[in-house]
Amino acid sequence: MTVAAAAACSGYVYAKILKKKRIPYENMEIEVDYTQNLDAPVHVIQSIHIRFQLAVAKEHHEQAEKGLKLVKKGCPVVQSLNPEVQITEQVKFVSGE
Repeated sequence: MTVAAAAACSGYVYAKILKKKRIPYENMEIEVDYTQNLDAPVHVIQSIHIRFQLAVAKEHHEQAEKGLKLVKKGCPVVQSLNPEVQITEQVKFVSGE
């Protein structure tokens, strides 16, 4: 549930960043992977990798990628996690229909 909360919050924040930068997008999808330390008594989360897939016009790709770098700082769920949890974000642009 922690990983899902981090992904959902990051998606909300990224959508707000795109809107604020006036970057139109469609069909945002979010995939998330994570690793845990299975050798520890409590299987703590070690890393979370969040992938966004969305349709953005080619002329806005660079700005949308720059906006991705602001997600961690704007997401309260991510900010609440232990700083040792490695969190990465990635965006893939697809053509709109």
